[in-house]
Amino acid sequence: MSQQKPEIRLAGSRHRGMGEVVRAKDAQGTLRRLWGYLSRQRYLLVAMVVLVAIATAFNLIVPYLVGVAIDRYISTSDIDGLSQIIILIGVIAVGYAGSTWIYLLLMNRVSQFTVHDLRRDLFAKLQKLPLRFFDQRPHGELMSYLTNDVENISLVLAENVTTFLSSLMIVVGMIFLMLMINIPLAIVSMVVVPLTALFTRYITKHTRKGFREQQEALSQLNGQIEETITGGKIIRAYGREQATIEDFHSKNEVLRDASIYAQTYGGFMGPGNNFIYNVGFVLIASIGGWLALQ
Repeated sequence: MSQQKPEIRLAGSRHRGMGEVVRAKDAQGTLRRLWGYLSRQRYLLVAMVVLVAIATAFNLIVPYLVGVAIDRYISTSDIDGLSQIIILIGVIAVGYAGSTWIYLLLMNRVSQFTVHDLRRDLFAKLQKLPLRFFDQRPHGELMSYLTNDVENISLVLAENVTTFLSSLMIVVGMIFLMLMINIPLAIVSMVVVPLTALFTRYITKHTRKGFREQQEALSQLNGQIEETITGGKIIRAYGREQATIEDFHSKNEVLRDASIYAQTYGGFMGPGNNFIYNVGFVLIASIGGWLALQ
């Protein structure tokens, strides 16, 4: 029995198959609608951004103080000065840990309130849709949108937003501090920035495609499971057990391949960035050593 390859669909976008995904026509409009939910927690967001800035400042000043301790106190055997700077670093470390913990709590609260409102509105919208809408879509696929997709939004808001803000502030702060300390070495260290940007762009291009396909395949599989459970009597009555098993096997293989693709490219991010970081470290150490000898 030949079976047609399952078509993958997603509300708001059109899919022509696993190899070609057509993005939503109005991505900016989607982001604006999401911001409409986030803006309801604007005061918590402002407090979170302030705390991220404070934590970033604490994180940046510790390496600078360590350099001061080595240059001014350890090299001159100034125990009193070294003790004072150690105490200062300890206080800053406590402040960094406290501010990080608080802004993570705030972002978790923002994400949960946002997802709560989004899930509520989605469920209310379902109650107003015509019956034709439900006849044309697998019930398990709709359930996947209301559970898995919404939960993914929660994870992105809780983890990626704060990580992005912190990373951006760290990059800006590091460039500022390096230019204050040593302009030639700062310029050398910034050579790796475009390399990191190009590598990250290449990896995210593939991981975005892979995780999108993985999520679509998961929604298809959930739809298959839900329809099989609710329509079990009909499947047995018409002797469709083997066809149902083959259909599930096909969808399960699509999910497996999409997951392998996404996780493989996602696993390149850490090692690749570490390699670029080590290349930059070698350049800085070599040129810095040459400058020291001069």
